[in-house]
Amino acid sequence: MKKLGTDYDGESQHSEKDDKTTVRRRRPTRPRPTTTSTQTVVPHVTCTDRMEVNYPYLVYLEGLPDEPVCGGTLVSPWHVLTTAYCTTRMTEIMVTVTAYNRHHANASLVYIHPDFDPYTLTADISIVILRDPLNVTRYAQLPDIISSPIDDNFTTKALACVVVARRRLTPYHYIPVNVMYGLKACRESFDSEIQTTVSKTWREFICGMPNSRLGNDIGDPLICDGLQYGIISHTYRTKMQTTKIGNIDHQVRFLIVDYHRQWINNVIAVDYRFGTNDGRPHAFPGLAINLILQLLTIVFQLLLRYR
Repeated sequence: MKKLGTDYDGESQHSEKDDKTTVRRRRPTRPRPTTTSTQTVVPHVTCTDRMEVNYPYLVYLEGLPDEPVCGGTLVSPWHVLTTAYCTTRMTEIMVTVTAYNRHHANASLVYIHPDFDPYTLTADISIVILRDPLNVTRYAQLPDIISSPIDDNFTTKALACVVVARRRLTPYHYIPVNVMYGLKACRESFDSEIQTTVSKTWREFICGMPNSRLGNDIGDPLICDGLQYGIISHTYRTKMQTTKIGNIDHQVRFLIVDYHRQWINNVIAVDYRFGTNDGRPHAFPGLAINLILQLLTIVFQLLLRYR
């Protein structure tokens, strides 16, 4: 089975390598300096917009030098929403706010969706727990965008949205994009095996109409009407590349945030339940309890021995 994914420069990749997936991981970190839809007109957004006002919750995640740099969003002072594709490839994670003088914090724990499949990239969602809070004026708002069952013959009309991204040493950039949802919303892949995967997993993804500026912005949010509808998950090459010499056409797929809303809410609720009074979540509350019990057992055994 071919693995559907996107490497760091935006090219599609296929690999047979196994990726171990866990629901919960400790990350040791260290501080470091329709097919028949009508396109809508997307208004041009200029760099004169005040980033700290419009998108104060934007962050990017960095690992080691040979690991990916991915986008993400703050959904609370302690929680970052991004893709599992990114966090499963990082051994260290530092999260930096793109506004507010680039404040940053290291990750103490990573939650990976238990249904994440590194081959099909379903459930490609992850929540990073921060060691210290990143306080901003506003956090990402998640909408309810799918309220009823949708059959296989349904495709929404194009919706005008924007992807906002920024990385270390690069300016903000806005990428206007029209998105659609449905079985036939994405362009067909030139690879039959990938197309089979796309057809089977369409319910979890919004499709961005092909845009040459998208590709290496994995983890960045899809913003529509001020709300985060999705996360850039991956791209794949479409059949269009065979008809246009020198112009490789990529289809972008956004993971639908609302599709995994219950999991997001559960993760945040669990962390706050086991947190301290100041709201900081413990990395492994159960581990601390177990250590205390073990120490008490040892002390009790020593007392019995020397009575």
